[in-house]
Amino acid sequence: MREIAFLGDDLPDVSIIRKVGLGVAVGDAHEFVVKNSNWQTMSHGGCGAVRELAELILGAQNKLDSSLIDFL
Repeated sequence: MREIAFLGDDLPDVSIIRKVGLGVAVGDAHEFVVKNSNWQTMSHGGCGAVRELAELILGAQNKLDSSLIDFL
């Protein structure tokens, strides 16, 4: 479970957020979800939060630039 990231916004997501290696709350998540998360996106759910998390993970792995080149 430590190699899993999970992005959530509401109370049912908290149990999973607590178990995974990177528990993330979207920008407009319930405050309890935010308090139990490792990180919070600036973007709200449905407005780019998944992209923001993907860029964070790829950047941390030094894979962001090479991933974008494939789309050009």
